[in-house]
Order: sequence, then structure tokens, then C-alpha cells
Amino acid sequence: MRGRNLEHFPRWIKAAVLTTALPAFGAAVSAQEVLTLDQALEMAAAGSYAAQAGALDEKIAEQKVKESLSLYYPKIDVSVGHVHLDNDPAFKFGPAIFPAGEQLYWKWDLTVQQTLWDFGRRRDILNASETARVAVGKRVSNEIRMKQAEVTAIYMQAVTLADQISVVGSRKKSLEDHLKVAKNLYEQGVVTRNDLLRTEVALRSLDDAARELETARRTAVDKLLVAAGMDISDDVVLEDPAGKVAPLSLTRGWSEAELRDRAVSGNEGLKALDGKISALEDAHSFARKESYPYLVGAAGHSYEQNRYFAYPHVNRLFLGVSVNLFDGGARKAREVEARAEVEKARRERLEAEREVVSAIMKAYRDYRDAVEEHDTAKLNAASSAENLRIIEDQYREGLLKTTDYLEAESLLADSRFRETESLHKVISCEAAIAALMGEDLRQFFAGKN
Repeated sequence: MRGRNLEHFPRWIKAAVLTTALPAFGAAVSAQEVLTLDQALEMAAAGSYAAQAGALDEKIAEQKVKESLSLYYPKIDVSVGHVHLDNDPAFKFGPAIFPAGEQLYWKWDLTVQQTLWDFGRRRDILNASETARVAVGKRVSNEIRMKQAEVTAIYMQAVTLADQISVVGSRKKSLEDHLKVAKNLYEQGVVTRNDLLRTEVALRSLDDAARELETARRTAVDKLLVAAGMDISDDVVLEDPAGKVAPLSLTRGWSEAELRDRAVSGNEGLKALDGKISALEDAHSFARKESYPYLVGAAGHSYEQNRYFAYPHVNRLFLGVSVNLFDGGARKAREVEARAEVEKARRERLEAEREVVSAIMKAYRDYRDAVEEHDTAKLNAASSAENLRIIEDQYREGLLKTTDYLEAESLLADSRFRETESLHKVISCEAAIAALMGEDLRQFFAGKN
């Protein structure tokens, strides 16, 4: 509970909670670094695998754009070398032989070639690469948002387990006090020895439960550190964000239709798939134009060391059309493949939209259930506290047995835990909904969206 809603508990429970929680919390804070939810989200956006791998994907996409832009620049080829022939070049006219070149000589060539017109193929490639780069950015953004939603869920799971450990600690203090009362009544002959034995069994069970919960909490913290891209050896203590985040806009009570529309229009993953489809359409347009001719211009200069040449230096200029008349069906196959890729991406987009709508509807229904559960749990906690007070008074008077007290104490503990658990579930569901709608989670939890 972390100090919230204690006003409806008996004074001795409040004292037990403060006595057990405050010293332990103070010692933990002094020895461990506090990791808030906002810090965990920030680290997930920078250090998680999704963020780091996404940065590399964006870098690759940026280089693809530069590669496409290179097609607009001229191509410059230079070759320099020394030629060795096994015989001297010569011309033969009848019985006469005339020398035509050197057996050993230097030769070099410089050629500048530029595509003057290609029926828009370069433009298609450039458009495809630029659109793909934007799509990659949106995909990475969506993956980071979903990773942050996952981090939020794990964070709240770990905090919930810590609260449950706190509840078990207060239960143990309560049962220890009850054991003292039971011993006193046993010595007076008011209760039987069974009351003492049942209480001792319940105390030992709480010790086992505390160990299991601590193991689960540490496992959840390790999972959180991995998801956030942190070192698993980091020693951190989590801070319950409930009651500290600003009132969230989901409390307006959006309709399911409104949430569905916002998810379809704002989800970064769907935007990325829209960009992917656009890029594949440009790639298909390029594939259709591969059989078209090129208008090419070229200029060059060459030199060949040859004492028989009157002009060893030669300048040349070429302007013409280049076309591949036959390639065995490779271009047609690439066109069909490109068209199939477009259709596949459209089908992927449709399926992804269905999954996003399904996910946000589930998260929203879970959110509404958690809100109702939280309201119910608060009422149950107040009723359970009063019930425990009445039963404790009746037990002291010898009207009830220990089993009645243990049942009432367990009911109060369960109600307290359900109250905190449902509140944490609300926050996890809100994170999932915000991520699916394309919201920035840090700003969302800061109340800026």
C-alpha cells in the first residue's frame, strides 16, 4: 500500500506497518539506487535492444537513401596498367609483316558516363528508399513504445510483489501480537491449545510465503533491468508511481469506437506498414520500367604507349541509347516478385490493424475492470478492517476461536493487496493503451497528453 488509505485500518495495524516498513525502507534507500518508472521508461527508450537495434536499422535506411542518390551522379572509371604480350603485335600483308605495336607498354583510360534519361527509374528508387527510411523510423518508434509498455507492466508487477511482501510483513506482526493474546488466554483457561498451534502454523506459512514473494520480486526486477537495457547486477529499489502520476486522460471514459479510431490513426506500427507499402509500390514501378532503354552520355580519354601510333592520346564522346533486349526472363520475374511483395504488405497491414484493434480493446476492457476492482477493493478493505476489529474484541472475550480470527485477518490482508494490485493494473493497462495509440509514455504519464 506504500502509506496510502490507512485511515480505515485499526491503530495497531497502522503502527505495525510503520514499524516494519519505515526502517526497512530507509535502509534499502541508503544502500540501493531508487529507480523511478520515468527513469525506467527513459532507459528503455535509449538502452533497450529495440532502441539500439532500431538505431542501426535507421542508419542502414539512411545509407540506402544515399545509395539511391548516387544514381544521379556520373560514373567515373579509371584504369592504369602495364601490358605484357607474348609476341610483338604485327600486320601481315602477303609475305610482308609490318610491326603494329609494342610487346611491353603502358596504357591508361579515363571514362565519365552519365545516365541522361531512364524514364523515371532513378526517381522510383529514390522515392522507395526515402519512404522506407521514414517507415523504418516509425517502426522503431512503435517498437520502443511497446517496449516501454512492457517495462511499465514489469515495473508494476515488481512493485505489486513488493507491496504484497509488505502486507505479509504486517500480517506476521499482527499474528505475533495475536499469539501473545492467545497464550495469555490459554494460561487463563479461556482457549484451548489448538488456538496456539493454529496461530503458529499460520506464522510459519507466512515465512514461506514471504520467501516465495521475495524470489518472485527479485526475478521481476532482473527482468525489468534486462528489458530497460540495464546491467542485471545493478542494485535498485523501485518507487511506487501510484498517486504520483498526473490524472490520466483515460478517466474521461472514452468509448470503444473512439479508442479504435485513435489506435488505427495513431499507431506508429501501422504508419510504418503504410510507408512500407508505398516504398514497395515504388519498387514495383521501377521493376516495370527495367525493360525500358537508357539515354546515355559518355566522355573519355585514353592513352597507349605505342611508337607506331601517330596519335597515342585519344579523346572520345558518346551519346546514345542502351537497352537490354533479352535477359532470359529475369526482369519479368522481378516485376512479378515486386507486385507480390506489395500484395503481401497490404495483407500484413490489414492483419496488423486487426491485431492492434484487438489488443487495445482487450487493454481497455482490462482497464475498466481494474478500475471497478479498485473501487470494490477499497470498500472491502474498510469492511474487512472493521470486521477484524469486531472479531478481535470477541476473541478476547472468549466468544470466538482462533480460526475465526485467522480468517478475518486473511480477508483483510487479501483486500488490502487487491486494492493495490488493481491500482497497479490500471497503470499497466493505461501504458498499453497509450503505446497502441502512438503516445509517448513519458509525456503521457506526466499528464501532458
